[in-house]
Amino acid sequence: MEIFLPLFAELRSELLAEAKGKILKPEEVKSVIQDIIQPAVNNTREYQSLCAKVYCNRKSLLPKGEKREEWEASLMDLKKRLIS
Repeated sequence: MEIFLPLFAELRSELLAEAKGKILKPEEVKSVIQDIIQPAVNNTREYQSLCAKVYCNRKSLLPKGEKREEWEASLMDLKKRLIS
């Protein structure tokens, strides 16, 4: 649900800006909706989680049984996928 709230606010702002005091036709609303790109939330969260694990300096905060080398490899793989 949290993903849709910022998008709804953005859509509302875009529609108000497009309307400029007039009533928008359905085609105009559809055009504004189609112009908004969904954020890459899953990739962003995965990147943030891996960075937090790699750069964390407290063992008590890290998941048990996982290895830093695996996180670093996953982080590098994610970077390669996102850049290419």
